[in-house]
Amino acid sequence: MDPANVRECLREVRLDEEEGADWLMVKPGLPYADVIRAVSEISELPIAAYHVSGEYASLKAAAQNGWLDFDRCLIESLLCLRRAGADIIFTGSRLTSPASPTPNRAAPPPCAARNAWWT
Repeated sequence: MDPANVRECLREVRLDEEEGADWLMVKPGLPYADVIRAVSEISELPIAAYHVSGEYASLKAAAQNGWLDFDRCLIESLLCLRRAGADIIFTGSRLTSPASPTPNRAAPPPCAARNAWWT
């Protein structure tokens, strides 16, 4: 599939639905948030996004250089996928701090949208 052609992707989604797909996968997740949104607008199937190892590595490297807070940025990147329309997110990442927010223990969010993600 041509990564620059969203229309081709949407044709593939329709074909997958006709073939009986149970859910749809978009990979990699963050660079294709626009595709996740477009797919969510035409399909009733659950959409999975794959937060790939390169996305994790980018956050980890920046955190190791002191440029960002890994846990906050990981949550923000996963929120981005959810906000784009992903129903399921696959990731190999994990929060590193015991005080990091979890669905059962929410930390004060820096934005209102994040608060909605935990509910």
